[in-house]
Amino acid sequence: MFSPRSSIPLNPNDYILICDAKINELKNRKLGEIITGGRIGYIDHNVSCSDHKPVTLTCKKQISEQDFNKITKALENEYRLSFSVAGFPVASYSHNEFRYRGIPFGYKDGPDVLLRTKYIFNVACETKHPGHAMQFDSLTETDSYQIIKPGSTANFQFVISSKTADTGLSSLNRDPDYAISKRNSRLYLLLSFLITAVTLGSSIYIYIQNRVSDSDNTHTLEMDLESETNFEEIGWRLLHGDIFRSPPHPILLSSFVGVGFDILLTVFFVFVCSGLGFFEIVSFSTFVEPFILIFFLITPISGFLSTKLFKTISRQYWKRNLLTSGLLATGFFCSLYLILQIKFMGNKSPASVPIKYILKVSFMLMIGCFFFHFFGSVPALKGTPFEFPTAINQLPRHIPQQPFTSSMFMMMLCGGVQPFIIIALDFHLILESLWTGLSFFDCWGHASISVILALFTSVGVSILSVYISVSNEDYRWWWRAFMTPAASGLFLFGYSMFYVLFTVRPLFGGLIPYLIQSAMMAFVASLAMGCAGFIGSFIFICALYKALKME
Repeated sequence: MFSPRSSIPLNPNDYILICDAKINELKNRKLGEIITGGRIGYIDHNVSCSDHKPVTLTCKKQISEQDFNKITKALENEYRLSFSVAGFPVASYSHNEFRYRGIPFGYKDGPDVLLRTKYIFNVACETKHPGHAMQFDSLTETDSYQIIKPGSTANFQFVISSKTADTGLSSLNRDPDYAISKRNSRLYLLLSFLITAVTLGSSIYIYIQNRVSDSDNTHTLEMDLESETNFEEIGWRLLHGDIFRSPPHPILLSSFVGVGFDILLTVFFVFVCSGLGFFEIVSFSTFVEPFILIFFLITPISGFLSTKLFKTISRQYWKRNLLTSGLLATGFFCSLYLILQIKFMGNKSPASVPIKYILKVSFMLMIGCFFFHFFGSVPALKGTPFEFPTAINQLPRHIPQQPFTSSMFMMMLCGGVQPFIIIALDFHLILESLWTGLSFFDCWGHASISVILALFTSVGVSILSVYISVSNEDYRWWWRAFMTPAASGLFLFGYSMFYVLFTVRPLFGGLIPYLIQSAMMAFVASLAMGCAGFIGSFIFICALYKALKME
């Protein structure tokens, strides 16, 4: 049972809404299903696509006063019954515009409470793919509802039939009615390209304006003062002895960059493997499992980058850096997931997992991730750090007072919103799909393009922010390069909260799961965008001062 006003699923067996369904044992559930709460329970009946005879399941339920009150409260909270076949959910239309997860199990008509006791399901199988379900629909008849009262008996009937039809759908594109963005995907793609063009064009314009202003100021000083001083040594040229000075909190910076690089590679390989047909992304749970697997396999690469970067900017406390960067991501996500499961346990949700199992899995994930991270960090510890094109002075240079328009806060505000605007359309569809239970697999092609555009934009705004900083003789660019594009995660979190409060309008008790899921998505986006921007700015600064050294 799911509700658009709460992300806490409920067990329909506790509400005597269906014939007894079994709850999946943990050993029979995949990791992605355990994390996302997918496949809560099942009815032990199989329907064959080759056999078109309907399967009927009937049962009787005695409704007590406690059951009646629970059903009434669930109806008031807009809970719906969710059914699925072959991992594909059934949904129902609302005003012929949008399909919500599941189907209503009853409604209130004044003082009367009507309970749905008859369910008819049709499963469509593709002729070119025997045995593969492509569509799953529900039918409603006039006699599907029964007025219930305390002490009455509900006669449930489930009819499941199958048919073979040439739907023209593939296993990666089942039931276009569920592809909520299919009709508008081209429009969204065009808007993303336009937003990217405007964003990059604005960044290039500001960059050129700064260069022209810098050149004009230099020329004016040379003409007016007529001094022997070399006035070309102004702005960023004066920072060649301080530009690579170690930033504050180098452990945290290198850890963020390493985890962000791991996330970038993981998303890339998930999209590539899905495109090559190694697995199907038909729901959020099917995305989580390959993401975790690939994240672990790529952890040695991120460990190498994180340790090498830390060795470059700071040679102290390398053990602390190894521990922090190795446990940062898994520790954060496991902690939030533990809080989420405690909330599920408090509501007796079937999506809850026994606490012993949570601790065991969390311990294995953290130890495994740390081991792979350590395996990749060993070559970096034994190798040489990154080489800087210029030497670092012993005494730091005085930093002049900076204008408010070039402060890190303004750069985060102006730079973080640009990657967010590019992925905002896809993020809205993901929120709509994730929190209504509808699959969003038809958006992956467009989402991958939007992510690539957002990464390029992150690199652009990060380089622009760093250039403005060094032009004002401020060599503290390390954190600025990361935080400017990473601020897009804050905008994502803010938008998700806006969506929840004004669109989903959840119950107060169900707000915590939304907060946790939003924090996870925002944290992942911040690290990925920040890492892309930092790497681009690091390459830019090295190339800029390498060219200055050659002059």
